[in-house]
Order: sequence, then structure tokens, then C-alpha cells
Amino acid sequence: MTGRNLLAAVILGGAVTLTAQEPPPPADDPGATAVEYIVIGDLLKIRQAVIDDNEYNRQKYEPENDIRYVTIHNTAEPYDAFQERTRVNLRTTSVTSFHFCVDENEAVQILPDYTHGWHAGDGRKDGNMHSIGIEIARSQCIGPDNELYLRAEQNAAVLAAYLLKKYGLSVDDLRMHYDWIGKHCPHRILDAGSWDDFKAAVAEAMKTMPEPEKITVSMVLPDNEGFGGINISWNAKTSSPLYNTMYGKDFSNVTAMIDDLKANKVDRVTVSCWIMDYDAETLINQLAEAGIEVAAFYVPEKNVPDWVRKNLIVNTTEI
Repeated sequence: MTGRNLLAAVILGGAVTLTAQEPPPPADDPGATAVEYIVIGDLLKIRQAVIDDNEYNRQKYEPENDIRYVTIHNTAEPYDAFQERTRVNLRTTSVTSFHFCVDENEAVQILPDYTHGWHAGDGRKDGNMHSIGIEIARSQCIGPDNELYLRAEQNAAVLAAYLLKKYGLSVDDLRMHYDWIGKHCPHRILDAGSWDDFKAAVAEAMKTMPEPEKITVSMVLPDNEGFGGINISWNAKTSSPLYNTMYGKDFSNVTAMIDDLKANKVDRVTVSCWIMDYDAETLINQLAEAGIEVAAFYVPEKNVPDWVRKNLIVNTTEI
């Protein structure tokens, strides 16, 4: 957000308070846009940013009017909530989708409540057809970044409480991704054995939750403009590194990846690597030469769970 906002978000330990700020930009300002929020007191703000109704999405979704559950997930990347939204909005290969993603600052809604998502892995059964999917972002953030995840999980408890109350449900109607198909998700909660603690936090939030308020803010949004994410994994067919940007395109060489980042005006990235002992220094240098900054570079840790990856940019002075 910028100083030109009608409202400014003040983040204190995961809580969000909306305070009066400068007047909104003029209506004829070409950079101005209307952003809708649901504000839950000083606990959480939910940004309305439903994915585009493009040809791809129209083929994959239809209304579903019977909400029975709220399903909790952990993302598989260190990205924030809006980066996850952008990744889903622009993908052209995977149908994976969810309703909300929540990070340390806010929740972002990408599907309407009554539109089913592809998040539970159970096809057209209760998980996908009758539950609202919440992805807790920052799930790969550990070490110095761990606080980002912990705050995201706290905000997820508030979001889950809001949705359960909205649809007349109880904490007994909370589900993990694991409950639908046995997948180890939400992995952070399962690894910590803290599901009962999470449910208790949701129940407590339901008791004290203020009445939500819907507001529309006119502002100039710089949110994640120029900020992308890159996944690096193995191409099983060729046994070579595969670069997958948040725009849903795969690459077999760095030049093509850089060309695509530039075409999408991305000049800052978070790299999320799944390959042990990957040559991070070379890639960072290649990106730097192209004028693309690496904000974080996550790589696997040895002899620890698969999802644990350290951030080379934060944790070391040399790579």
C-alpha cells in the first residue's frame, strides 16, 4: 500500500488496524482502483481478489451451494498470500485452487464462497464440493522467517472462525487436507502435532469475534508489481532442472525464464528450490546480470523433512 491510501494497514504482531489516512486519489487517476475488504475488528482484513473469469476458469468451476466444512492447508512455498493468488490466476496447467490464502498481514479471497475449489484431492466428493479451502501461506518459512508463518497461522484461525460462524458451523466441521485423502497437509500443523491447539484457537476466536464490516478502498496498488516467484524442481523426463514461474510456464534454460520474467515486468523474485545442492550462486548471478533481484532463495536442508528449506539470502553472507 502507499501513502495515498484512504486507509492504511498497521501491522502489530499479526493484528491489523485500519486507520484514517490521506484522501483517495481522484477518480480519473489512471492508477486508482477499488479494492474491497472484509474487516474483522482489529484482528484481520480479508481482501477480495477473485481470480479472473477467463476461458480456463470457466471450464473448471461451477456454483456449489452447500457449504458443510472448512478445510485447512499449508502451501508448499514461502510466498505471501497475494503471490499465491497471482500464481493460481495465471496458471494454465494445473487446476489446483482454493478459496482463501492467508499470510502474516491479510487474507486474500480468490474464489467466491459458493464456487467449489480443487483443493481437497477427492474429486467431486465432499472435500472439493462442500468445503471452503484455506491455504496458510509462508509454510516454507523457517529460522529467521519462522515468525511469518506463525503469524499466518494465527490469522488463519481467525479466518476459519469467521467462515464457520458465517455458515452456522462449528469447530467440529473443521477439516485438514489429510482428512480427505490422507495427504500430509497441513504439514506444519501435522508435524507439530498442533491440530487440537489450532481448533482451540478457532473456537476462542468464534467466542469473541466482532461483527465483520465490508469496506471499499480507492487506492493505487503497488502490491507485488514486479515481484514474482520461481519454483525449481527436477524434470522427471529429462532429469534436468525445471524452472516454473508463478505464471505457470516451464523452462529448460535460464535464458527463456529470464525473458519471460522481463516480459511480465518482474524485477524481483523469491526462488523456491526443491533440488538438493543446486547451484544457487550461478542462478543468482545470472538473474542479477539481467537486472532481477533475488529477495530470498530457499534450498532443501539435509536430513530433515522434505518441506524444510533454508533461505540462503537471509541465513548466510556467502553462497
